[in-house]
Amino acid sequence: MGCGQSSTPPQAQSSAKPAAAAPAPAAAKPADVKVTVEEKVGEQAEAKTEEPAGSVRDLSVADPEAQKEPLLAKDEPDEEAPVETPWGRFWFCWTACSFSAGILPGQALFTELFVNAGIFGSMCGDKGNGCKDQYVTMTGIFQTGMSLTLFLMLPIGLLFDRYGAQMVGAGGALICSVGTLLVWGSILGAAAGMDDSTSSLFVVGVLVTDFGSFLNSFAMYGLVWHFPGRQALFLALTTATYQISAFFPIIIEALMKSTGVSLAACLFAWAIMVVFFAWICWKFVPSQLEYYDTAKKVLGMPLPKPPKDFNFCKLIRTAWEVLRLDTKDHVICGVAIAFGLGLPMCYQSFTAPFGKAIFGSEEAGDKLSNIYVWLNAVLGCSAAPFAGHLVDRFGLMKFCYLLAGMLVVAAGTIYFTNWACQVTCMAMLIMWMLLFQLYFFRYLLMYVPPNRFGAAQGVYIALMCTCLAMPIQFVAIGIIGALPQGASAYQLPFLALASIGAVAMVAYAIYFSTHPPPEIPHLIGDDEKDLAKGFGCDTLEEVAYVTRNATRMEILKKLAKQDADSIKDVIKSIDTERMMEMMNKRSVDDIADMMEEAGGDEEEEEAAEEAAPEPVKEEPSKQEPAAETAKADPVKELSDKMIASLAAKDGDAIKNMFMTEPVEDLDKVFIFWEDNLPPKVQKDNEKAFNKLIPGKEFAKMLRERPDLKKLIQNMMKREMDKKIAKFRGKK
Repeated sequence: MGCGQSSTPPQAQSSAKPAAAAPAPAAAKPADVKVTVEEKVGEQAEAKTEEPAGSVRDLSVADPEAQKEPLLAKDEPDEEAPVETPWGRFWFCWTACSFSAGILPGQALFTELFVNAGIFGSMCGDKGNGCKDQYVTMTGIFQTGMSLTLFLMLPIGLLFDRYGAQMVGAGGALICSVGTLLVWGSILGAAAGMDDSTSSLFVVGVLVTDFGSFLNSFAMYGLVWHFPGRQALFLALTTATYQISAFFPIIIEALMKSTGVSLAACLFAWAIMVVFFAWICWKFVPSQLEYYDTAKKVLGMPLPKPPKDFNFCKLIRTAWEVLRLDTKDHVICGVAIAFGLGLPMCYQSFTAPFGKAIFGSEEAGDKLSNIYVWLNAVLGCSAAPFAGHLVDRFGLMKFCYLLAGMLVVAAGTIYFTNWACQVTCMAMLIMWMLLFQLYFFRYLLMYVPPNRFGAAQGVYIALMCTCLAMPIQFVAIGIIGALPQGASAYQLPFLALASIGAVAMVAYAIYFSTHPPPEIPHLIGDDEKDLAKGFGCDTLEEVAYVTRNATRMEILKKLAKQDADSIKDVIKSIDTERMMEMMNKRSVDDIADMMEEAGGDEEEEEAAEEAAPEPVKEEPSKQEPAAETAKADPVKELSDKMIASLAAKDGDAIKNMFMTEPVEDLDKVFIFWEDNLPPKVQKDNEKAFNKLIPGKEFAKMLRERPDLKKLIQNMMKREMDKKIAKFRGKK
C-alpha cells in the first residue's frame, strides 16, 4: 500500500493531539504561557534583518562576541523565513513510497503470477496450477491482509504521532522488504516441490508486507507542512503513489517474458531495492522535530506535541462514546459500505480466473487482469485525486448518489461475456474503491469533533471490517469455492454481490438525503474546552468572539477543516484585542496549569540538540565605547544583565530578575530585544532561557508573582499581531 492509501492526513489520524485538527490556535497556545515566555524571549524579532557592524544592534549585546559565537552550537534557521518547497526531496520520498507499496495495488495481476509460480499448487493435486481452489485460497489470504491493515489504522496513526514520519516510513519499508523476502521464500519452496511446507511463508509474508506498506504510507505526510498553499496538489500526488505501484506486476511480467528471469528473482531484487528505499526514507523524510518546526514556520506558532504515553484503552472508549451518539446513522452507513465493498474487493482478487472462465482462455484471463491493473493506475492518478473538488462543489449527498450509481452500472454489466461490458464494470468498481474512502472521511467529519477524529475513524473502520466487510467477503469466497468449476461459479456470486451492494447503496443514499448529519459535530466531555483553550478561551462561543465568527457552529466547522490553508485563515481572523480580553478573564492558576501541562515539550526538544558552547569572553578594554555609553539607559542595563546571565547559565540570576524587577521594565527589555537584537542572537537567548527556566519552573514563578501575567499577555499580543500581519501580507 503506497503513501496515498490513507485518505486522512496524519494530523487528523489520531486524537493523540487533542487540538491537532485545529493546530493553528492550539499550536499558538495563547494560553500556554511556555510559548509566550520561552519562545518569545528568542523569537520576537526574527523577521528583522541584521544591520552593519557598529549599529545599535551590535551595542545591545553584553558580549560582542556573542554574535560571532552563538549560545548554541547548532545553527537554527530563521523561523520567519518562508518555507521553501522541497520538490527534489518530495520526489525522492514519493519514489520510495511507490516502491514500498507492497503487493495489494497490483493484486489482480500478482494473483495470476503467484498461481503460475505454484503457490498453493498442492491444493490442485494432479490438475496442475490454476485450479479454482488455488485461486480461492490465495484470494482469502489477500482479503485477510487488506482487512487487517484497515483494522490497524488506529495504532499506526498513533505510531506516526509518537515517532514521526521518518521512523514509520523507514521502519515500514524495512518491514515490507522482510515480507517480500518471505513471499520470495515461498516461491522457491513451491519451485522445489515443497509447497505444502512453505506455503505458510506466503501467508505470513503477505500479512507482513501489507502491514509494512501501510506503515510506510504515512511517510509522505511528514512533508505536508512543506507545501503550504499547495495542499490539494500535495495530497493528489501523494495519493497517486498507491496507483503508480500497481504498474509493478506489469513491469515484472514484462521482464519475465523478455528476459526469461524468474518471478523469484524479480521479487528478491524488489526486496533489496525496498531496503535501499528505506534508507531513502530515513535520509529525506522529515524527522518529527523537523515536522513540528516546519509547521511552526508555516503557521507562525507551534503544533501541540503528542503525549509521550498513549492511553490506548481511553482513546477507544472516548471514540466509542462519540460514535454511539449517532448509532443508527453509523450502522446504516457501515452496512451499506460493507455490502458496497463486496464486489470491488472480490473482483480484483478473482480478475484472472474470472476472465479465464467467462472468455474461455488463459490469455483472456491475463488480458482482463492486465486491463484491471492499467485502469487502476490510470484512473487513480488522473481522476481520483481531484474528487475532493467534486465533493466541495456538489456536496456529500450528491456524491453519495454518485457512488450508488457506480454500483448500479457495475451490476448491470458484470454478467455479460463482453469486453466492453467488463471494462465498464471494472472502471466503475475501481472508481468506487478509490472514492468511497473520500466519502467516508468527509462523512465522519460531520459527526466527530476534530480532536476525536483519528480514534473514531480507526474504531469505526475496525468494527466495519471485522463485523461486516470481512464476513461478507469470506462468505462470497466460500460460495465461489463451493460452486462447480465454470463461468457461473464467478458470475452468480458476482451478480449477487453487485445487486445487493447497489440496492444497499441506493437505499443508503435515500436515507442520507432524508436524515442529514448534525449541523456541527458532537462534543463530549472536555472537547469544547480542549478546542477553545488554544485561543485563551473556555467555550467555542468565546472563540467565535475572538475570531469574529458569527456563531459557535461556524467556528467549529472551520476547526474541522484539516489543511494548512484553512488553519492559516483561522489565524488571520484572530482579533488580538479580543483574545487579550478573554485572557484577562483567566486566572493565574489556569495559565500556570497550562504551562505545566506543556512543560515536557521543551525537555524533549532540548535532548535532541547539542549543548551550548561556552561563549567567548571579551576583555573590558576591548568593549566598544558606544556600548559603555548605552549603559546609561536602565532598559539597556537590564538587557545586558539578562543576556550576561544567560551566557553564564545563571538560572538563579534570571529567576531573581523576573521575581524582583518591575514588570514594566521587563516588558521594555523584550521590546528592546525585538527592535534591536539580530534574529540569531534572539534564537540563542531563547534556547538558553529554555534550559535555565523550564515551563514548569516558570509556572511556579507565575504563581508566586501574579504580576507576571501582564508581561505574558503583552508579549503574546505583540507576537500574535506580528504573525497575523504576516499572514495578511502586511509588514
